[in-house]
Amino acid sequence: MDSGKKHPAWSSALALAAAMCYVAGCAIVDGAEEDAIFGLTTAGIVSLGFEDSTFLPCQSSEAWWLSWYDGVELWRMYEEKASKPHEQVYAVLRGDRSRQGAYGHLDGYDRSFVVAEVIEMRRLHPEDCERFESVDPR
Repeated sequence: MDSGKKHPAWSSALALAAAMCYVAGCAIVDGAEEDAIFGLTTAGIVSLGFEDSTFLPCQSSEAWWLSWYDGVELWRMYEEKASKPHEQVYAVLRGDRSRQGAYGHLDGYDRSFVVAEVIEMRRLHPEDCERFESVDPR
């Protein structure tokens, strides 16, 4: 039976939950929790060239759009290791992975990865991705 009165306990609880979510940085995307990861160390295959800035993480079927923060010399390091544009090289990178969305050239990538540090980069060997798992700092 509705008396037409507001329920102060529900109003207070809802206001408190909204305030906590705001302070904690909660985000909801299409009904799912935000899945960006900051400070992720991961390994995979890098390919750079015209309209191509691709990172293929080990143990994943995803391709991420690759970019880097100012001061990170990823492009220079890539040119030293690759003999031509679009050649694949192995890299261990630390940076920030985006949530799912549309990124990169023609929105062709489901995620982006912004590199903060290149830990290792070298020519690709067939066994490279078999021995590395990503490290999530959470």
